[in-house]
Amino acid sequence: MKKTVYCYARVSSRGQAKDGYGMSRQQTMLRDYVAAYDDSLHNRGYELGSVNWLYAEGISAYSGKNIEDGSVLKSFIDDVLERKIINAVLVIENLDRFSRAEPIKAANLFLNLITAGCDIHEVETETIHHSSSDLSIITGGLQRAHNESKRKARLSIKNWDERIKNAIDGKAVLTNRVPSWLEVKDNGYVIKEGEKEKYNLIFQMYADGFGPAAIRDVLKERNMLINDSEPTIAHLNKIIKDERLIGKFNSTGRKKLSGLVIYPVVVDLSLFHIVDQLRKQRNPVGKIHRKANNLFAGLCICMECGRYVQVNSVEPSGESYFRCGGSLAKIDRCQERGFKYKLFENALLQHIRNFDFSSLNANESEVQIRVNHLSIELLTHIKYRDEILQDIEKEDIPDPNDRRILKNIQKKIGEIESEISNLKRLNVNVSTFDELKKYSEELRDPLNVDLRLDFNIKVKRVIKSIIIKRYSDTIFLVVNYIAINEKQAIVINSKSGEVLYMGVQNDDLKTVEHLIRN
Repeated sequence: MKKTVYCYARVSSRGQAKDGYGMSRQQTMLRDYVAAYDDSLHNRGYELGSVNWLYAEGISAYSGKNIEDGSVLKSFIDDVLERKIINAVLVIENLDRFSRAEPIKAANLFLNLITAGCDIHEVETETIHHSSSDLSIITGGLQRAHNESKRKARLSIKNWDERIKNAIDGKAVLTNRVPSWLEVKDNGYVIKEGEKEKYNLIFQMYADGFGPAAIRDVLKERNMLINDSEPTIAHLNKIIKDERLIGKFNSTGRKKLSGLVIYPVVVDLSLFHIVDQLRKQRNPVGKIHRKANNLFAGLCICMECGRYVQVNSVEPSGESYFRCGGSLAKIDRCQERGFKYKLFENALLQHIRNFDFSSLNANESEVQIRVNHLSIELLTHIKYRDEILQDIEKEDIPDPNDRRILKNIQKKIGEIESEISNLKRLNVNVSTFDELKKYSEELRDPLNVDLRLDFNIKVKRVIKSIIIKRYSDTIFLVVNYIAINEKQAIVINSKSGEVLYMGVQNDDLKTVEHLIRN
């Protein structure tokens, strides 16, 4: 009598299945066994006939997924028990291939199968398991398979944790798959030549108010490539979000590792956080255009609707007009009227040149105190993180709570670093203000593009926003400075451009607004 043969071949990883090594080795072994089978050595009373293949690729036997409902092996077992498959045998390399799950669960399915009359041929040991076999041999084999997988899992976890720690300490690489700006040399991550300068340029330009299009054009002018290709706006929008540039590992497959600092830092940390905040603002930083029509681009906001006020039109004569972007919207249109841009520019330049900015640095020391406090807190968290890593390294099977704590600590470290960076940015000194007073009258000429762009970059390091409101014959401006509570109120005649009022206001400016209305 001949019995139909079902050969079961399984590999636990997709990589093994893809390269074919693990699977092809099993196929060859099982095929040779079937071809050479001699029943006279076993006295089972049958020959082995035609071969059918049961493949399980990338399925773990330790987790028990290979014998769950819907799996190839479980479906075969069900068909045997339901008599859909008769006069058949199962051929496997060893008991490990059948299952490495908890022995009781695996043994139950194994015994059900052989009790139903389906012998299981174990090729490695040349053993045939059947209804009259020694139960202890079967259960012992399944127990051994489970223990071996448990040992390998423990070693794998320990090895992985060691790799993580070595990567954090800069002693080894975690993976050879790296971002385009890095390469692996001498078992370490190295920044490619010229990449650091390029990416810091991108971030600095964004922080200075340049939009992706302007940044792209500058990179092209300098023959700077992104991942060996010409930069695009899409590239640049992704780059300013990529935390790998500040050393953080990003993994969708191992989410527990995301956020760990293992790469060399390419972009200055404080610069990255500045750009990140600008990107997340409701009104993102205004984009500087190469024409430089607006000296204060990215700073001017409508008091009524909160949208940007910008140069909307330029007449042939060269006269340009300021208008709220919300007045151009199709829905929820702002009713604010426009006015001549030159009046606004002249008033602001007059303010910058005549105002004593030294009076606005009262809280500089408070900022520094806060920075010092946060720096101490940062060192404490870094020390705690290192202690957790040491604990993980010592344990054969790390406590899942340690991994959770490690992730939370890493997150907290990032938050503190971000706050320190922002505070340092905000701690503006008097010399920063004085730089703005040194610009010549040439600044007023719209054709001096480079000079005006340079001014715009520097003024954004001093002024946070300029709130604008148009009344019947006046223009009301509120200048908000970086890290300074005082506000500067400026009132301009909308026809002549004469500055009617200028002064520091510590209240909500209602007094000035009342004077304007009356």
